[in-house]
Amino acid sequence: MIKLRKTITLLFLLTVALTCPGCAGKAKWESAQVPDTHVEEETFVLQHSGVLDVAGRRMPLRGMLRVQPASGTARIIIMNELGIKLLIADIRAVDGNGFESRTIFSSPFARAVPFLQEETSRCIYRMFLGGTDVLTGLETIGTEPQEIGGHIFFKHTVIKNARKNYTVELFLNSGSRSGN
Repeated sequence: MIKLRKTITLLFLLTVALTCPGCAGKAKWESAQVPDTHVEEETFVLQHSGVLDVAGRRMPLRGMLRVQPASGTARIIIMNELGIKLLIADIRAVDGNGFESRTIFSSPFARAVPFLQEETSRCIYRMFLGGTDVLTGLETIGTEPQEIGGHIFFKHTVIKNARKNYTVELFLNSGSRSGN
């Protein structure tokens, strides 16, 4: 009997709360203006297409890269030709002396290529975050410079690593700049 009385009381209170028009008033603090002190960092978003050649096997790729040069950070999304995500990773320059990378997502295919995430991070660090000579045995050739928001990016880049037997050929499809 007590359980039934509590259930009826609870249902009554819920009905009153949901149907009472005065209960849905807007609180005064919700409409207060808060000054925006956030300064947006300069960010570049680049879209690439490319081909990964590993031991003679070629695979078309597409990718999107968000680079924030001032903070030395980048996020890469690599997809296959159908747009299925293969790898998502964050790369951060560490005191101009190397980099740290964090895998956010790695497909079974990306995990099957042992060096894919590490080499991708190294290339992003070297090409976009100002890294130098982290890539022993890596040959990078960039052609056709293109200016995007006051920065130079290459329309065509070839990255070759004879030691690990792979070549990546990248084509810059589009790019944009936001922030300062």
